[in-house]
Amino acid sequence: MSKVLIIPDTHLKPKMFDLADKIMREHKVDYAVQLGDNLDDFFCGAAEYDKHWKRMVKFRRAHPETVWLRGNHEVSYLVGGLVTGNTIWGVQFADKYERGFHPKTAHIDGMVIFSHAGIFQEFIDNAGLNVCQDVEELVYRINNLELRKLWYDYSPIWARWQYKILTCPKMLTSYVQVAGHTPIPEIDSNSHMISTDVFSTEWGKKISSERMIIVDTKTGKYKEINIDFRKEFGDER
Repeated sequence: MSKVLIIPDTHLKPKMFDLADKIMREHKVDYAVQLGDNLDDFFCGAAEYDKHWKRMVKFRRAHPETVWLRGNHEVSYLVGGLVTGNTIWGVQFADKYERGFHPKTAHIDGMVIFSHAGIFQEFIDNAGLNVCQDVEELVYRINNLELRKLWYDYSPIWARWQYKILTCPKMLTSYVQVAGHTPIPEIDSNSHMISTDVFSTEWGKKISSERMIIVDTKTGKYKEINIDFRKEFGDER
């Protein structure tokens, strides 16, 4: 069982990795999980993609145990889908991320499952995964799915459970899931889900608390780290 730092959607904000570095130095953290969506944001061009990529590589070298996940923005380029914010520079970024960081779609540790958007019964049924015998098999099969099968409203890269009631799979009822994807004002949770996308902006304007959490994978409980992101590191870029 582990203490895991959650790095939610960064969307070309390299200073989020400065914050993650600080937390990992100052708190008892075993490793970090980055939830995907490292690319695409408002008012960004080639320079922002390049700067962010270099900061990700630096973080990976400093923390090689980090688990990297896919988000809908990365997958959009790889399957020819479209999402708000796609750019001509994102194509190369998404390909380098897939080949160089070897991201997963889902990760399990103890009683906690991590993905970009969450795993729900609607997706399991659609993807033909209701034959899985246990949670480990389910996560394994999700990680080995063709990426095009993730391009579905209720998939682990697209689900919006914050806005629409989705069904928690019976085999996951004793687990806690950690997800990003949907911008919210503050870290939020219920009995099965923790929602963490609190760094995304609206046309560059801050709309959320900009806090990270550490999750205990034995209990599924989390601690919010109270560091003022912008005061500590200045503008998010």
